[in-house]
Amino acid sequence: MVIALSQIFWEAGMSKALIQRQADIEDAGNAAFWINVGMGLLVAGAIYLVAGTVANTFFHDPRVVLVLRVMTIQVLLGAVSAVHTALLQKEMKFNRLFWVRFPPWVCQA
Repeated sequence: MVIALSQIFWEAGMSKALIQRQADIEDAGNAAFWINVGMGLLVAGAIYLVAGTVANTFFHDPRVVLVLRVMTIQVLLGAVSAVHTALLQKEMKFNRLFWVRFPPWVCQA
């Protein structure tokens, strides 16, 4: 729940804007990538720092602190891969996108 909510902040609609963009895709992709990485670092850092408070306030379980801190890795990986995923969607390379998303999905299950 916390990680999904954080995606709103680090993604900030950059991928959607990149998919709709018609010109200067490379420049826009570079800008979107670095904005996503910067926001991902900020959000991951914030989650790491407030993990104790979130665990105690919402979940009433101190074990959640470690889980939230480890899940910040997912925030960072999502921020780094968001632009590349958007470019695959823009180019309609859904077969390639499937194989990129499939292994992490199998690991979650």
